[in-house]
Amino acid sequence: MNGLGPEELVVVALVVLVVLLPAAVVVLVVVLSQRRSRDPVGGPDGRPGAAQTEHPLAVTSLVLGVLGLSGLGLLAPLAWVLARRGLREVAAAPGRYRPGALLRAARLLGIVGTTLLGLFLVAVVIALVLR
Repeated sequence: MNGLGPEELVVVALVVLVVLLPAAVVVLVVVLSQRRSRDPVGGPDGRPGAAQTEHPLAVTSLVLGVLGLSGLGLLAPLAWVLARRGLREVAAAPGRYRPGALLRAARLLGIVGTTLLGLFLVAVVIALVLR
């Protein structure tokens, strides 16, 4: 029987984890963010209960965070910075934007991706030193 060996199974599992986990996180965040938040004070036009809009950096930072976890690790710090800036702008103008579930998810993806990038770089340096 010519099946996959243990090493190949580990590689396949890691590839599936790296590709599918960020995609699953994005789907979960998008589904959860579909709940329309209503601000009792009013939305961007001042009407009580008017629907607020998502911050302009929300989707961009989320996509960068997912790409940062999916192999383009250099994009993760950018996702972290953009999401942090978006969260600050949401906090500064509470009636203008919907509270940022997408921004919080993008910030988390950026933090995790940046951490993994740092660990990868440390591993590369150690491998080069021990070589």
